[in-house]
Amino acid sequence: MRKILIIGLSTFIIGCVTPQTTQEGKDASFYYDIGISYLNVGNNSQAIASLLKAIELNPNNPEYYNALGIAYFNVGEKEKAKEAYLKGLALNENASEIAVNLAVLLASEKNYTEAIKYLEKAINNPNYSNKDKAYYNLALIYRELGDYNKFVENLEKAIAYNKLYQDAYIVLGNFYLEEYEKTGLSKENSFWKANEIFLKAYMLGLDSPDIIFGLGKSYFLLNKKENAKYYLEKLIKKTDDKNPLKLEAKKLLEKLEAEYASVDEEPVITKKIEIKEDKIIQEKEVVKNPDIFIDKKAEEKPIESQVSQQNNPNPETVVKLQKIKEENQDIQKSLKYFYIQVGAYKSIKMTEDIINKLKKLNIQPEIEEGVLNGEKIYRVVFGKFESYKEAKEFLDKNLTPNKIEGIIKFKKE
Repeated sequence: MRKILIIGLSTFIIGCVTPQTTQEGKDASFYYDIGISYLNVGNNSQAIASLLKAIELNPNNPEYYNALGIAYFNVGEKEKAKEAYLKGLALNENASEIAVNLAVLLASEKNYTEAIKYLEKAINNPNYSNKDKAYYNLALIYRELGDYNKFVENLEKAIAYNKLYQDAYIVLGNFYLEEYEKTGLSKENSFWKANEIFLKAYMLGLDSPDIIFGLGKSYFLLNKKENAKYYLEKLIKKTDDKNPLKLEAKKLLEKLEAEYASVDEEPVITKKIEIKEDKIIQEKEVVKNPDIFIDKKAEEKPIESQVSQQNNPNPETVVKLQKIKEENQDIQKSLKYFYIQVGAYKSIKMTEDIINKLKKLNIQPEIEEGVLNGEKIYRVVFGKFESYKEAKEFLDKNLTPNKIEGIIKFKKE
């Protein structure tokens, strides 16, 4: 499903204004804070009134004009919003948040040339901390202009600046999934590229419905039926009935079931490999990028039973299956314990929500530091289980009913 183009405002951070020391400054700051509070709850009328009062008391703070511009933009008063942004930039030409928000406004008016100018100005400011959002907006503009190379290039830049930028993964993945004729790749290679993008996001802990659906649909289009089935079913369990992706997932599953009814497939065999970044072993999760598939039935079916289900399996297949069995047995001998990971985050602050949810379930999680693609991340983990089955049962009983996703992993001696 293509993500509708909406060039969103940069994140507005409350409390970024330099504290005032005069009585007049305190009064202006008070009205500004009130205005921001109204802005955050969607009461734009009260926000505008409070921000105008703040500007009346202190007309020299560019942040006040930025907030006022956002409020006016929200109610469709684009000329007033533009005037506010320009006044803010006149006070501080290096106010990159204002430049980006002005670019968003100009892009909404299809004034792409001017919008690009302000976005590039923000990007070239070495002190601007939200370059990922500037690159993201720049990418969306280039898509509207039909320059798909620059569209992809700037989305990749956005991800480079923020490895956890979920919207950028979704837009880029959907481009390769649904607009393959514009990618310069063959249809199949474009689908594989989409799968790679969604998979990277998922492995970083970004598991929104759009990401999971992207995985399910890409596997479906690549005729990886078991993989597609797993992620589509996961999406259906994860989302409520109001989410349109749930209906799309059900439609794809119906097609899969119809194909299953008419075609007998060879079993899908998975194996375990070592994830080199943090030397953690993942069971039944990674086969070979981009073929990632968690086989929920693997623990219930020994290798021998999978062979016996095939009609007259050839000797080469039997040898391969036996080799996989031996590899699995060797790995099992070196296991220390299984545990559950419920997320990977770029800061400790971002782990607070999931930790509080787990504690309400009487689960005491731990935070592990790790490095992924050269960046520090924090994983929320818990549990010491003797077997994969024990960990899976705990996950299904305690986490899944509470809509908490977990990945079962194990550590090696």
